[in-house]
Amino acid sequence: MPKAKLKQNDFSQSQSQSQTSHDQLSQEAVANLYFGANLEFAGQALNLTVHAEQAAINNAWHHGESKITAMIINAAPCGFCRQFINEVRDARLMPMNIAGKNVSLDDLLPDPFSPEVLGSNVMLFDSIDNGIVFDAIDKDLLRAVNSSYAPYTQNPSAVMIECDGGTKFIGRYAENCAYNPSLSPLQSALSLMALHGLNPNKHPIKRITLAEVKGQANQLGATKNVLTSLPQGIEFVHLLGEKA
Repeated sequence: MPKAKLKQNDFSQSQSQSQTSHDQLSQEAVANLYFGANLEFAGQALNLTVHAEQAAINNAWHHGESKITAMIINAAPCGFCRQFINEVRDARLMPMNIAGKNVSLDDLLPDPFSPEVLGSNVMLFDSIDNGIVFDAIDKDLLRAVNSSYAPYTQNPSAVMIECDGGTKFIGRYAENCAYNPSLSPLQSALSLMALHGLNPNKHPIKRITLAEVKGQANQLGATKNVLTSLPQGIEFVHLLGEKA
């Protein structure tokens, strides 16, 4: 692995917030460089953890990239992450470097469970317009809902974090055909916040808004679970939209 890449992994390891396991894992997706680091929530089940590979993919996705051309990871990804990577369009064509060794997703996940098994022909990073409307909603949050990835539950959803001073972080739902590796919209938003160097447990958050689809909504419970790990006093808003 080039020396510069090692320095970049050092940076993303420094952003890791591992309050439970104390493991500092990091990952990056490259052409434009997008870093990822694991994010854990104190006092919450480990299945709410955002894995480093998820964080980097989520980071690139939220910056408008249409594909990932390569990945560099500083340690072998767990099975959960291999399954999450497998949801990305053309992931099996993507070169990967793990701790200095060149591999492919075929090497890491030779017999995949893939979206087509569930009858889906869309994948993460495809251009999507979900066509959801709300009575009143922030335009950026609406855009996130309508570009979120929810082919299995048909619940396009997104979360907006509003910090004191007006800074906003918006995360989109990213489902996975294996279900458990799905990334919730609040996990997505908090991961982006952490990658901006802001600790969600210390940086003042004014309001968190969850927007999802009436009749298909399934994110409220998971969102409230993560909220309990954050400082008290954050206003929570729940919006329900409908298919246009």
